Amino acid sequence: MEAFNANNLQRCYCNEVVGLTTAWTPKNPGRRFFGCRFYGKPGACRFFKWYDEEIPERSKEVINGLLRVLFG
Repeated sequence: MEAFNANNLQRCYCNEVVGLTTAWTPKNPGRRFFGCRFYGKPGACRFFKWYDEEIPERSKEVINGLLRVLFG
């Protein structure tokens, strides 16, 4: 994983600086990604790039189990 560098910000195809967001889906719990800030809106460029490597299946099971305990 490369280190975050404020001088080399990621930009989407709209040429906007993208934010680092965390996915909380069962398939990618806690995995961070860059995405267009206009995603889901008309005319958005649909830019998407994972920041983190995929975690092992057992780690996903543990995280998802803890989330179920915490949030039902």
